[in-house]
Amino acid sequence: SLIMSNNARGFSHLTLNTQKPAITPIGSFEGQLIVGRLQSKEYNELPLPERHNKNPWVFTKKDEWRYLNGITFSYQPKWIPGLFLGGSRVIQNYFDSTKIQKSYLPIFDNFFREKDQNQHDDGSKDQIASIFARWVIFPATSEIYFEYGKSDASWNLRDFLMSPEHSRAYMVGFTKLINFKSTNQQIEISLETTHLEKSKTGTLRAEPSWYRNAELRQGYTHKGEILGAGIGPGSNSQNLSVSWINCFKKVGVLYERVVNNNDFYSRAFDLTDPTGSWVNSSFGILFSWNWDHLLLDSKLQFVHSDNYQWVRDSDRNNLYLSIRSIYLF
Repeated sequence: SLIMSNNARGFSHLTLNTQKPAITPIGSFEGQLIVGRLQSKEYNELPLPERHNKNPWVFTKKDEWRYLNGITFSYQPKWIPGLFLGGSRVIQNYFDSTKIQKSYLPIFDNFFREKDQNQHDDGSKDQIASIFARWVIFPATSEIYFEYGKSDASWNLRDFLMSPEHSRAYMVGFTKLINFKSTNQQIEISLETTHLEKSKTGTLRAEPSWYRNAELRQGYTHKGEILGAGIGPGSNSQNLSVSWINCFKKVGVLYERVVNNNDFYSRAFDLTDPTGSWVNSSFGILFSWNWDHLLLDSKLQFVHSDNYQWVRDSDRNNLYLSIRSIYLF
């Protein structure tokens, strides 16, 4: 998800949400409204050498917690089974600024900038909004889904229609299940791509990187961890996996490619210098198995990094293993 994922640890919040779909004559609706408290990271800034004291890429951060307000909703049309349409919007601000502006539910404020009361109020807030869709095709045992988001509000509707690619990001995925006859076994094929890198309009018009903000230096994080897509600002990823599935049992292989923060690379380096994009390519094995109520889930990945930290020919290799166990009551 571009807006909220399990990449970061949980944060203190209050929520008002549906617990089951609300059925209406035109279909069913679900939704959630939250307010929460985002904190800075728990460790101190690393000391910088004197030569970096005037580095334009190093910023001091205000030591204050941030107030977050978010909403998401989903609509399932009655006439198209398996189709889900929805949207999300999240706004964060330093709590002192929130008290001054007396705006505790800013997600209900205007969507376009032309109606902002003043430029300062708009500049001190960080907002992200997206629309999404998911279509489960039952006869084909498959689904397709996408999410399209913007991290910088358009001036008005005309501005949005003329430059829909400005400050945009998107995620598209597809999953297909191939059933074995007369058994519960299946083959699952999954494809997904996420694109957070700036569009070309950024060369002509100021455009923030996703999850970064000029006023809120912590960005869209809680304790230093991105709340949205784990690949981070300015990054792109592609994923492919093929797995054998039998109820809770799963064995598969995956390939993942991540281009790390191309926004930073494009601005911080002279592209004529001997540097290159930092690209991680990984191959992995997925293994999940259950014994009665105990479920073991694991992933083993070999990661090769080209131009590690944007230094040409500075390649690195890494082996990553994660194991978790779940007991089903």
